[in-house]
Amino acid sequence: MGRAKVDLHQTSHALNLKLANYGGGAYATVCKALVTKASVFIPAFTPYILALYKVMKAQGTHETCIEQMQRLFSDKLYNPQGVPVDGERLLRIDEYELASDVQEQVSTLMGQMNEENFKSVGDYAGYKQEFLQLNGFDIEGVDYNQEFDFEELVSLKP
Repeated sequence: MGRAKVDLHQTSHALNLKLANYGGGAYATVCKALVTKASVFIPAFTPYILALYKVMKAQGTHETCIEQMQRLFSDKLYNPQGVPVDGERLLRIDEYELASDVQEQVSTLMGQMNEENFKSVGDYAGYKQEFLQLNGFDIEGVDYNQEFDFEELVSLKP
């Protein structure tokens, strides 16, 4: 992933130079840790996100993917004072996650977590719900026990 991030950063600089001629800009964004189809395969990610979600939900700073993107646009990209970037010209949306008190609490929870207590120490229920919903399951209002005609589904064309 490190090389992909470097390439993204370099590409955003190149695009920014081109777009500047038209009053535009390009930015690479650093987001908070989220449950995605790819992130669940990162080693040591799951214990971290279980602890992070528990802490951030308790503080009222937890954001889902869509909530974070809403804040990205409303508070960062369309900021009347200009787009707030860091010293590397990165647009940071991970400031709630990286707050020192959040990281201290996450570290404490991770130190307490093991294979027997991870469901109670971390936010396993929230993690599982986000993963299921990301993959089309556990959606409110959907009856997963309802009968369906598989042949009819096969005949549907996009």
